[in-house]
Amino acid sequence: MKLKYVSSACWRLYNLRVMAKPRRRTRDDRAKQTRTPAQRHRSRRRYGLAGGLVIVLAIAVAVAAWPRRGKWPPRFVSGSASGANVLLITLDTTRADRLGCYGYIGAATPTLDALATAGIRFDDAVTVAPITLPAHATIMTAVDPPHHGVRHNGEYQLDEKHETLAELLRTNGYETAAFVSAFVLDGRFGLDQGFDLYDDDVGVAPQAAASEFTKPIHERSAGAVTDRVIQWLKNRKDARPFFCWVHYFDPHSPYHPPAPFAARFAQEPYDGEIAYMDAQLGRLLQALDNSGAAGNTLTIAVADHGESLGDHGEATHAKLIYDSTMRVPLIISHPSLIRGPYVVDGVVVSVADILPTVVDLLGLADTSPRDGRSLLAGRTNRDRMCYMETLAPYLDDGWSPLFGMRRHADKYVLAPKPEYFDLVADPGELENLYDTVVGDALVSRDLLVGELASKTADSGSLAAVAASAQEPDSETLRRLESLGYVGSVRRAAVDGG
Repeated sequence: MKLKYVSSACWRLYNLRVMAKPRRRTRDDRAKQTRTPAQRHRSRRRYGLAGGLVIVLAIAVAVAAWPRRGKWPPRFVSGSASGANVLLITLDTTRADRLGCYGYIGAATPTLDALATAGIRFDDAVTVAPITLPAHATIMTAVDPPHHGVRHNGEYQLDEKHETLAELLRTNGYETAAFVSAFVLDGRFGLDQGFDLYDDDVGVAPQAAASEFTKPIHERSAGAVTDRVIQWLKNRKDARPFFCWVHYFDPHSPYHPPAPFAARFAQEPYDGEIAYMDAQLGRLLQALDNSGAAGNTLTIAVADHGESLGDHGEATHAKLIYDSTMRVPLIISHPSLIRGPYVVDGVVVSVADILPTVVDLLGLADTSPRDGRSLLAGRTNRDRMCYMETLAPYLDDGWSPLFGMRRHADKYVLAPKPEYFDLVADPGELENLYDTVVGDALVSRDLLVGELASKTADSGSLAAVAASAQEPDSETLRRLESLGYVGSVRRAAVDGG
């Protein structure tokens, strides 16, 4: 928006205020008629100055709130957040295009929108897999699934050889705590590495949260999780900086937001779950502010994956890797170092970049091999290619898995029928150009094809991946099924797919 249009809008608002229809004449009004021309001139001048001040303030607010694209906070550089607390919020099953700060008109996400307004919003961030455990394993290690080996929920475990963000920060003097809200992230699956406290006591959700899968549901609400985090903040006496990871599961199917969100979003219950989660995040950030820690806390909000909501014929997620489930929100905020809003666009970034970015900002050394890269350096790399996959079709149903490489402007998917999309002309990924591109587009396609082949060269055969799965015990399987995760690795292995 041009400044002149903002100014024009402010003038129209002011004119509507001061040039409203005449009021009933009062004694004061009649007294004004007896004023001298000089008095009337001074009065008009005072009104003019007040109106001008209103306009200037309105313009200043509008300009301050307008995102600065292609720019970067001057103080937000390597080592600038040294000694800061780190708060990582993972938003399960949250589509980027269902948040207000990403342009969704029907959103009720004031907390996340305020984070974006005060910080940096990454317009084109993608996940590595539309599956909770593999995506979180990458967030915590900056390693893509073929390298960390967690390819599905429930039947894989993160190996201790992979250094997590919690381990790295604890080694550097941080207190570490995690609060997860669904059994799929239970400590037995390996993400508890490096945490002094790993609160995965999800219990059993009330029967009122009826599931189309199996009752009861092994998750806890955003409100229950937030209560635990707030209590931890109140009780902690440690003088060390902290790393706190908070996971919210609410937007995951089935969609049953609590009151009053259920009534308000009766036609869009998925949006209601996101709105409720956002409200609870607001409680958490208010508690952080009350604790006095907010001013020196690096906050990162990111989704593990999105939700199809019927796009491409998929109701939820896990089986396809279109942007409905692969594009995620990513917001970074630090009140002492960022005075947003800033927007990074024109380049794709990955959830694998979170760990390297935190390490870079804190000024720490990291010698472990990572697939991700610091966003401080990679935010301008317009040729960046990000890996993505889903093995759920193969492991659950014996179908072909999907692998892909994503650039900001285009995308390649290795499927039984390969797919290539021009994301600028076709953001909905509706027209497969794989067999029709020529010239520069063909070169671009083949670069993605070659990069994917390189990424997966040492990941082992599908049979080996299936064989590496751990058969869950009956209790684990029952709890996963209650969340809609029905493990079928054994079937895929037996079928020899």
